[in-house]
Amino acid sequence: MTFMRETALDHGILLDHDAQGNRRLSVTLAGKTKKKSGQILQSATGEQYDRCFQHASTVLWKMQDKHLAPQDQEPRQYHPVS
Repeated sequence: MTFMRETALDHGILLDHDAQGNRRLSVTLAGKTKKKSGQILQSATGEQYDRCFQHASTVLWKMQDKHLAPQDQEPRQYHPVS
């Protein structure tokens, strides 16, 4: 039997580095529990990171009044988005 969730899974914006050490901006789907990591739905590195960062920052600021710090200033960030 499958149970319906009362709320949808949360999404998030993750700023970290990929396996090659490149800055990465990812949109994630949160895990079912706090211990289980979520799934990356889309990510951008390199030139795509540079193009996407300002847009993601603006959307997050307008919708939830949160600010993304550039990857060079903070090592890893995760911002839940409802």
